[in-house]
Formats: sequence, structure tokens, C-alpha cells
Amino acid sequence: MRKKRQLDDPRALRDPASGAVIFAFSVVGPEPRPLPGPVVVALLSALGMSEPTVRATILRMRRGGWLTSTRRGPVVEYALTPPARDLAAAVLQPVIGDRPTWDGVFHGLLFTIPESGRAYRDALRRAAVLAGFGLLRPGLLVTTDDRRWSRIDAELAMAPTGSRLVRVELRMAPDDARAAAAEAWPLETLATTYMGHVAALQQLADAHRAAPPTGPAALRVMWEAMMPVSATAIGDPMLPRELLPAEWPASEIRMAFEDVGIVVGPGLMAYLDAILLRTEATR
Repeated sequence: MRKKRQLDDPRALRDPASGAVIFAFSVVGPEPRPLPGPVVVALLSALGMSEPTVRATILRMRRGGWLTSTRRGPVVEYALTPPARDLAAAVLQPVIGDRPTWDGVFHGLLFTIPESGRAYRDALRRAAVLAGFGLLRPGLLVTTDDRRWSRIDAELAMAPTGSRLVRVELRMAPDDARAAAAEAWPLETLATTYMGHVAALQQLADAHRAAPPTGPAALRVMWEAMMPVSATAIGDPMLPRELLPAEWPASEIRMAFEDVGIVVGPGLMAYLDAILLRTEATR
């Protein structure tokens, strides 16, 4: 059975349809505003989603606490709920936002599972890694964000008889902490993936620089820019800068995004304004 993700868990946005809805609200402005249903349908249709799929996704997200709806005359307006807005802002934070301040503490889980519970042990490790924990040593999971415990509470509650789960705090000197982070998380691989996105963003901007896209094409180009980076950022453990490799490509990917925005932004804003005005005129 597919497990329902919490609203503070970016992994929920791995569903392409849900991610597209969040994108549609986010692209309208830095503060996601309520959008009339026809606008949402138009934006997602421009991304290749059929109207039945759009409406089914909206219904599912309303039931899941992602969206609210309000009738304004003949039109229903939809809005992201506060947790969904926070999540929308957090998805790209690892690459274009500020990282948390390092408080010098790894929050850890020491676990011993009897051999009869091998399947549970594997499931616990898998769930924790997907939730942003790192495996520092066999039997020791760590995170720098104490809030991530809520993402594995269900797994912890299912520990078989004879298991021992102990929450601990680890304090290390800066150099030791940085070395530990490199052991617990695949940071070099993540940095290489981000640099691949930088190259792709630069190529995307260059491909459209001479003839910037307009209309629905501008929306699709921005989606093409954001989708792969968002998918990578969802799996970013969001470590403090003090724990990252020296050559972390934060500034490179930020500048690459800005370059795409310079090329695509004017056409995209004109397209969004036209859709919003057209919807207002039909009310």
C-alpha cells in the first residue's frame, strides 16, 4: 500500500502531477496566490496534462490538505494551504536559498534489530535515508535536522520485539563533523549532479536567448528548467554549509537559474498576465 506523505515532506512532490500543481501556483509569483480553476487548468494543460487529470489531481490534493477551494460566483478559486506553501518554498531552498545554521550536533539513532527482524531493519534504513538521514555506521543513522524524526515515526513504532532504538546526540570538532557528513551522505555525487543541472540550465538559456519563448512555450521552458533540479533537491539532506564539500556549486546553480529567468521571464510574465486578465474578463 502506498504510504501517504506528510505535508512537510518534500518526497510527496515526487508525484509529477502534484509537483506540476505546486509549480503552477509558485510560478505566478513569489507569494503563491489563489487561482481560479480555469487558470489552473490552462497552466497545467500547457504542461501537457489533460483536463480530467488536472481535475482529479486537484480533488486528490484538496482531500490531502494541499489545497483549499472557495467559490467566487461561477468560478471556484483554489489556494495552497500554509503547509503546502511552505513546502513549495522549501523544495528549491537547497540550491537557491539559505541553508540552516550548524549547531554542532548530529541527531542520531542507534539501532539494534534481531536477525529475525532483518526485513524491518532494511525497511527502517531505507525509510530513514529517503527522509534525509545518513547512515554514518552500521546501526547508526544521523541527521542535522531534529524535525526529520516525524518522517520516520511510523517506522520506529513498528520495531519488532527484541529491538533496541536509542536516540543520541553527537558533537564533533568541525573537521570531524565535515568528514562524518561525507561518510553519511553521498555529497560528492550530489554536487556532481547539481553541476550537471548547471550545464543543462546554461544550455537551455543559450538555446532560447536569440528568440525568447512566449505564450505556453515560456511556461514549458521554465518547467523544463525547474523539474530536474527540483527532483534532485527533494533528495538533498539540506546540510548546513559548514558540512558541505569546499567546492559546493551553490553560486553556480543560482546564477544559472537567474540566467534562465532573464531569458524566459518576460515572455512567461506576459503569458501569465494574459491568462489572468482573460479569466477576470469572463467573470
